[in-house]
Amino acid sequence: TFDTLLEPQSCTQAVERNRGFLSDEEIDKVRNSSVAIAGVGGDGGRLAIELARMGVSDFSLADPEDFDYENLNRQESSDYETVGTNKAVAVAQTILKINPFAKIRVYPSGVDESNIDSFMAGANLIVDETEMTIPTIGVMINRKARENGQPVLMVLNVGFGCQVTSFKPDGISFERRLGLPDGASLEEIDKMEVGLDKWLAYLPSYVDMDVYKQVDNGEISAPSMVQGVDAAASIGATEALK
Repeated sequence: TFDTLLEPQSCTQAVERNRGFLSDEEIDKVRNSSVAIAGVGGDGGRLAIELARMGVSDFSLADPEDFDYENLNRQESSDYETVGTNKAVAVAQTILKINPFAKIRVYPSGVDESNIDSFMAGANLIVDETEMTIPTIGVMINRKARENGQPVLMVLNVGFGCQVTSFKPDGISFERRLGLPDGASLEEIDKMEVGLDKWLAYLPSYVDMDVYKQVDNGEISAPSMVQGVDAAASIGATEALK
């Protein structure tokens, strides 16, 4: 429904206010970049929207989950109308409202060995927002990224703050960060447990430790606040720009 002749003008106007903090060359580089995000719930979904507003116009979005009512407190594109809608599909629709000319590939079944190559193909940056309870997926993504020479970004909300970690292809590995053996197979890693102390650099003093004990035991999902999600996405978008 959009006249493609309007695309150059509208896309330029959409990022005009970035000029002054970003050079013309940097604005063009952002616009021509591709980002693959595995997990677009809280942090990943909000980060995707920030990157789209920053000018990124090529995305691969993967998430096997549908929105539920418990996501309404923090997750981008989550509302009563999207409850029951796949998260990757809903976030893609939000991005297309911001930039109808964006190129978006959606993976509503998540990332696995059958589609990881196409999911990551051509991406300048990989964002790993997969479940802490399934570190095997994160290991698979990071190993493929090292093989491809692609940097990986991981953002985690923690209470009212956040934690942002970058993995360079020639830097400390994701596995070593989590205390996992570098040479272990995915089948072996699938049987290993990774405690919260490996994922998080710290726990805030105001946290309810009884709740986190239940999280660590796999009894409940980790608590998450919208302020932490916003902080993670904001700092994550800055790290992505770098």
